Amino acid sequence: MITLRIKYADSTVTVTFPCAENTLAAKLMELHASDHEGDPFFIEEVIEPRDIAPFFETQFVDLDEVNYLAKRMESFMEKELNQFFAASTLEGHSTVKDLINLTFSLERYTLVRDVSNLQKVGASHMLNKRGAMTTEELKSPKMAEIGKELLGSGKGIPTDYGLVFINEENPFNELYTGTTFPEYYYKNAYAIVYLEKGDECECIYLPEDEAAIPKALRRLGCDSLDECSIHLEMSELDDSIIEGIFRSILDGEGLYHLNRFANRIEDCDDARKLAAVMKYAETEDSESLCQLARGIDHFIFIPDVTESEDVGRYWVDKIDELMYSTALEDYIDFTTYGEDMIDANEVRFIES
Repeated sequence: MITLRIKYADSTVTVTFPCAENTLAAKLMELHASDHEGDPFFIEEVIEPRDIAPFFETQFVDLDEVNYLAKRMESFMEKELNQFFAASTLEGHSTVKDLINLTFSLERYTLVRDVSNLQKVGASHMLNKRGAMTTEELKSPKMAEIGKELLGSGKGIPTDYGLVFINEENPFNELYTGTTFPEYYYKNAYAIVYLEKGDECECIYLPEDEAAIPKALRRLGCDSLDECSIHLEMSELDDSIIEGIFRSILDGEGLYHLNRFANRIEDCDDARKLAAVMKYAETEDSESLCQLARGIDHFIFIPDVTESEDVGRYWVDKIDELMYSTALEDYIDFTTYGEDMIDANEVRFIES
């Protein structure tokens, strides 16, 4: 989390990052600076964390870069945050761009805060360099030897956060070039839309605030979506019906309509029911589908049924809540009851 006091002309506003695009836009309106979205803004004060004050305070920064950096930092554990602050101090980074790339390069820096346990020092060092290790490897006596060798190398650089060792074999990853943001799954998304122009790519994580789309286009140097190639990849909603609907809306109506549809169905808890209702309705335009999503509670969804008897049993147990003794099950005609419910309620069997 990054909280900044931003100044524009004679107005100031406090913004906590990461934040939604609509939230950031509202803050710029408070500053009477909404027409200058995308321009650098002056940071009057870093409220938290104070560790980054030397990089932001009394400087002009791109707020979208700050927002992306905050998303990256929010995923860090305390150990990684200290590692990040130590490395940034050591390297003397002066731009948000450098700090963003540092978040992708922590394996280059080993931070040792407690030198009393050689086993932990060695295990932490190797885990940092490799990214993943088995429990057996971390408990190996070799870790103590590695820890002793590391501390005895004399290469540790003192910082306010502890000793920093630079792992020269791990490069500093400059994934962010200052134009388009690297792909990063900050939040759950139904789908990711890739906007590509030349070698540059921007990701839209659906559902998203609509303002994210023109911002992505601006970073790509495009005036409209027609200038990009667009690719869709499903994520959270692993359902062939909904995937088909997403692709149909994207191809037929465009990204803005698809994003509005994704926002509309965000509160639907049952993806299988949503997919079944949409197939039941036999409609594909986004506005009609949004109406269905709004009224999804008016539909009854019976999963994994293939015949009238299944419908009859479900209706007795869940809908009508009829009381009967299980000893009488063999004498109850669930099939006929199910057929009656199918006729009375326009029930249809939907293939998933």
